[in-house]
Amino acid sequence: MMDMSGLFLSSVYRSWVDNERTQSFKEEAGPKAETPENPFCMVAAIDFGTTFSGYAYSFTSNESDIYINANWGASVGQQLYRTPTTVLISPDQSEAYFGFEAQQKFLEELEPEEVSEWCLFERFKMKLNAELEINPRTTMLQADNGTSLPAQVVFSHAIRLLKEHLLESQKQSVLATEVLWVITVPSVWSDQAKEFMRLSAIKAGIPREQQLIAYEPEAASLYYLKQCKQTPQRNPAGTVSLDINKPGVTFIVADLGGGTADITVQQIDRTTLKPKILSRPTGGPWGGDAVNVEFEKLLDSVFGKEKMDGFRALHPDHWHRIIREFEIKKRTLSPVKQVPTRLVFPAGFLSYASSHQMSLAESCSMYEPKGALTWSIDKIRISSDVMRGLFERTIKAISDHLWEFITTNENNISFLVLVGGFSDCPLLQEAITERFKGRLKVITPGNDGGLCVVKGAVVYGQNPAIFKQRVAGYTYGIECVEPFDKNSHPIELKEVYEGGVEKCARVFKTIIKKDESVKEGEVRKLRFHAVRSRQNSMTLPVYASEKKDVKFTNEEKTWKIADLEVRMPIQKGGTKRQVEVLINFSRTTISVRALDLASNNTTEATLNFFNDYS
Repeated sequence: MMDMSGLFLSSVYRSWVDNERTQSFKEEAGPKAETPENPFCMVAAIDFGTTFSGYAYSFTSNESDIYINANWGASVGQQLYRTPTTVLISPDQSEAYFGFEAQQKFLEELEPEEVSEWCLFERFKMKLNAELEINPRTTMLQADNGTSLPAQVVFSHAIRLLKEHLLESQKQSVLATEVLWVITVPSVWSDQAKEFMRLSAIKAGIPREQQLIAYEPEAASLYYLKQCKQTPQRNPAGTVSLDINKPGVTFIVADLGGGTADITVQQIDRTTLKPKILSRPTGGPWGGDAVNVEFEKLLDSVFGKEKMDGFRALHPDHWHRIIREFEIKKRTLSPVKQVPTRLVFPAGFLSYASSHQMSLAESCSMYEPKGALTWSIDKIRISSDVMRGLFERTIKAISDHLWEFITTNENNISFLVLVGGFSDCPLLQEAITERFKGRLKVITPGNDGGLCVVKGAVVYGQNPAIFKQRVAGYTYGIECVEPFDKNSHPIELKEVYEGGVEKCARVFKTIIKKDESVKEGEVRKLRFHAVRSRQNSMTLPVYASEKKDVKFTNEEKTWKIADLEVRMPIQKGGTKRQVEVLINFSRTTISVRALDLASNNTTEATLNFFNDYS
């Protein structure tokens, strides 16, 4: 028996933070979540990016003020709102450093013989985007020196050090137990990847009850919607944009970060005037880091891949300096000016080239077209055309995906909002604006694209119920048994239970279908019978599928995501006993509860994503 109606309003709490060396951003206070109590005095959001990370926060006593740390770059003589997502771990794992501190220690403080012993991790967030099978015990990350450590160790160090940085700055204002932490993730991530982040946060000292997960494009849109109420926004061409805060307006949010492009369609609800999601998330690995990969390929083609691989393996610190130099220069590249880019290579590269008979100037002179690359002493000069060419593949992938998405979408889309650090790239802005000219308005939030996510995550933490609708990215169902029917069930799935009763195993009982919308607070109900008379618990495997219509859990593009474990303490009733399971898909993480119908009492229900983890 299946009942798809009903409401389950889960409890939500809000919270927030402050710092002497921070900048304040005025926000309109969002509607309050209806909760019986609010144990937090601060909401703090951690934007855990592929390339850069940071945090923002606000106090519940004044939710309109959102603060961000503006002092990340002190060690490199700059005022920066974000720090590199870099983790450095000592050989015995007793020390860990994050961000600019990690880079500073690795490049400036370690002795040459120590460099190969310490573990440097960068761009490791992409591991969770690439792997479907993620496990806190078995998923590993490889450092620059080739050493592998459990991914959860690396992620938890990063979260812990960001958390401690904020708490240290606010030790006179807030206790650790008074903070609600919002952790941002791509909306295209799997359920296991999101749970992995939550477990990493727990390991970092953030209890589950003090956590929320926020989707990056959703968070960005919340901040943008707040801002465009106060300040006219611009499109990349420089003209003032129209306000998208109008009932019924439909728009795309493209969060373009270091690692991924994360895209959703949203609409301002005509009744509530709050945003709702109209499409499942989509995207791909088309972030700013992909440009770095093209630069790496360029050097491989000029100087030889085998020799460059050898250099990267022997001198990871010097390779890191080259990439850091390229990162800085690529951000200033003009889409129109014919100005070459000059990169200074470290002495370690020159020494390596000399010992490996690499003729740097000659290699550059042989690159076509002639004059596009030149070498002088310790510098490579790259023509503007070649530099712009490094962006082409990534920008085209984003543009093509957006075009296909928009042309096949049935919604009347008016605006395309570009957010995320890569959205600040002038080349990208020009290409996207030109591609969609006459079709929709392309908007960027000034120079704030890279900070929209973290500030919007604070807004989300203030009111996690603000999105009135989301759309399922997959078809979800529970594996169960049902009476065997020889006309419709495969014979290989037949099983015999008590009293010789024949059942069909591996039946996919659909809870919600891919692309189906779910309103805020809405739950789906399913009822299940005990299959054994003395059964005191029930384990229900939860599956996801890329297909809309699924009959059995062993079908292609269908996989197990978790076990739903339900206690059945009342033994009376034997196999006639029923449990009603209520599953809420309306938030960023799946929540469950269960009702033992024999006693009409709520019974313990948990989702176990990793069976071998405790």
